[in-house]
Amino acid sequence: HQLAAQVLGSLVLRHKTLWKDLQRLAGTDHERLRRAAARACRAPLQEDAEAFARFEALAKSLLTVADAAVQQAIDAALCSAAPLHHEAASAFVREHGRTVQL
Repeated sequence: HQLAAQVLGSLVLRHKTLWKDLQRLAGTDHERLRRAAARACRAPLQEDAEAFARFEALAKSLLTVADAAVQQAIDAALCSAAPLHHEAASAFVREHGRTVQL
C-alpha cells in the first residue's frame, strides 16, 4: 500500500515515461496491481502541473472496476490533485459522479 504511494509514485514523478507502465498495471486482471497504479498517482499529482491528463486517462480505465480499494485510491488521488489541479479535479468529480470532497 505505502510502497505504491511513496516509492512508485516518486519514481513516476521523476520519470514521466513510467506513466505508460502505470496504465499497463491499471489494465491488468490483478487487483493489487490496479490498486498500486491508482495509488502511485498521488505524488505526481501533488507536484507535476502536467500530471492530471495522464491520471485522468488512467482513472477513467478504472472507473468500472468493482473494487472498493481501487475506487478509494482514485478518490485519494483526486484529493491529492486538488491543490494544483483543482479545476480539472472538480470537473472529473462532476463528470463521473464521484462523491469525494476536494
